[in-house]
This record gives sequence, structure tokens and C-alpha cells, in this order.
Amino acid sequence: MIFASQSTSLPSYSLNQQRLPSPLPATSTPSQPPSQPSVNSPNKPSDTLSNKYTKMLAFKLGIIFTTQPIQVVMRVQQNSLKEGRVFSIVKGFTHVVSQGQTPLSQLGRLWSGTLPALGKEGFKYSTYKTPILSKTPDFFASTFSNSWTQSLSNETQHLTNSVGAAASASAVDTCLGGAFDRIAAFYALKQGDQANASFLKEMKSHGSLWNQFLFLNKGFIPTFTKTFLNLSVMYSVRGPLDQLLYQQHQLKPGDAIPTNVDLMGALGTGSLAALISAPFDAIKAMAQAPGSKDTPLLRTLHSNIKHHGIVGSFAGLPLKVVLAAIGWSATTLVLDKKSHVPEGDGFRRFK
Repeated sequence: MIFASQSTSLPSYSLNQQRLPSPLPATSTPSQPPSQPSVNSPNKPSDTLSNKYTKMLAFKLGIIFTTQPIQVVMRVQQNSLKEGRVFSIVKGFTHVVSQGQTPLSQLGRLWSGTLPALGKEGFKYSTYKTPILSKTPDFFASTFSNSWTQSLSNETQHLTNSVGAAASASAVDTCLGGAFDRIAAFYALKQGDQANASFLKEMKSHGSLWNQFLFLNKGFIPTFTKTFLNLSVMYSVRGPLDQLLYQQHQLKPGDAIPTNVDLMGALGTGSLAALISAPFDAIKAMAQAPGSKDTPLLRTLHSNIKHHGIVGSFAGLPLKVVLAAIGWSATTLVLDKKSHVPEGDGFRRFK
């Protein structure tokens, strides 16, 4: 928090006002050597925006490497829907490690697709993802502000702004990074009969450049849908949920935020986003697996519900919630922790 410094004003005198002699003799102030820049100066490179993005990138890559085994088992669970069954967590884990011939190779199977996953997030967070996700709501609120949006209630403004910003940010993220998502999912799902599948070889087998482009961006619609739902929850729920937690803990603007309160807001938002987007994340995995066929999103969703029920269409949800909890809580505690309660009610209004 930045505090305004208080300055003490000296008494003013008019031209005809006689200054009284000081009872104490004036002493000369020894000249001070020029001050050296502080070690913690805000102008240091460590505090620049680019360095913040670098820290976030390194932190995200660390989380991805650590949680890749959870990601692989979850993808195998989701892709099992395509085979007419739903793997449990134990069955998914067993299926993955059984692909290895030695204990070391079995362990390595849990980190299948790690390099493409690191490359995907490395590209996204080093180029566009952080500024796009953080600045899109304000940009949307400023661009689409008019007499009609201003006449809406605060709650409706908040929801409209959040959904519109989520759609815009999701479109940018899917267009720029969708191919990287596709490659990462392909290699994470190289299991069983497809263990030796080659992405480049399979892409070239589609003939024309246009068909290869479509293959590279396979799963575009479910990827956009999943991202849109995640961001809609993030933009619309996190602010009001935080304010509700502040009220329950009797915190006022300017009060320090306890770690457990900040953590509850992150876990609640992340878990809700994982729950809402789970069926479409499963469809995304099915579409991007090696050897998968092109099937419309709604047809695949209907087929999953028809053959596996509502619960089956949420395959991989427990591990998805675990991943969301780890990602959201770690990011909140390390990178985005708010120190004091902000002003406002958490709603995003049109400016």
C-alpha cells in the first residue's frame, strides 16, 4: 500500500513583519553526501512488469511439471469415454504405468507429454496470456459502455461484462494457443495402441495444407467452450465471493486479508470452474487424442450422457478439481495475494 507523505508547512511572514531573533544560536548543518539508491528501490528491474511476468511463467511451468502425472491420468479417464467405458482413478493410473516395460519407464509414462505441455504454457505466458486475461474485462467495460449498459442494474452489468470479457479472452486464447493445446493433449494421450503415434506423421497423412491446418486445430470448439466457461466463472464469481467472505469475517476496506480467507476465495472459484467445464474438457480430450475422429461437440455430449449418464460425462472431475485447487491456491498465495481489502463490492461495471 502506498501512503501519502505528510508535509509540515513553515510559518509565512508578510514583508512588514519583523522576525524575532531566535533564542538559540543558529547552527550550520553539515552537508550530507549524496544518497545512494536504495537496495529496495521501486525502479529496480526486479519490480518491473516484465519481471513479474517472468516470475509467473517460471511458477506456472513448475506447477505444470509437478502436476503432469495428475493431468495424464485425468486425460486417460476422459478419453476412456470414447471406448465405451469410464476409468476410475486407480484404473487410469494402472493403464498409464502398464505401458512401461521397466519401473523407470513406467514412472516416465506418468510424465507423458510434459515437454509439449511446458512449451504450450511457456509460449502463452511469455507472449499474451497474462495481459489478455487481466486487461480484457476493463477493455470490454470501456469499449461497450453506453446508455443502455449504464441503465442496467449493478448485478446485470457485472454478469454482462464478465461473460462478454470471457468470450473475447477465450477467442483470443483459443486462436493463438489452440494448436499448442492440441499438441500437448495428443502427446499426453499417447497410450495403449497409440503409444508410438507421431503428431507430424499423422498430420501429413491428411494431404492438403488446409486439411493439415484443420488437424492441427482439432478440438477448437470444445477448447473454446471450456476456456469460456472457466473465464466466465473467474470474472463473475471471484469478486463477489471475496466480498462475501470479507463480510462473513467482518473485514472492512483497508483491513489485512487473512491467508485462509484469500485461499477460500481461490478454492471456491477454481472448484466451480472445474465443475462447470468438466464435460467439455472431456470432449476436448476425446477430440484431441491420437486417432480420434471428428464429431460435433453437442453430438459427443449427447452420446456421453446417453451411454454413461450425467455422472459419466463428468469423467476425470475429481482430478480436475485437484488440479484447479493446486493451481488456483498456489497462484493466489504466491503471485496474486491481496494484502488488504479493496474498496467496492466486487462487481465489474461498464465505465
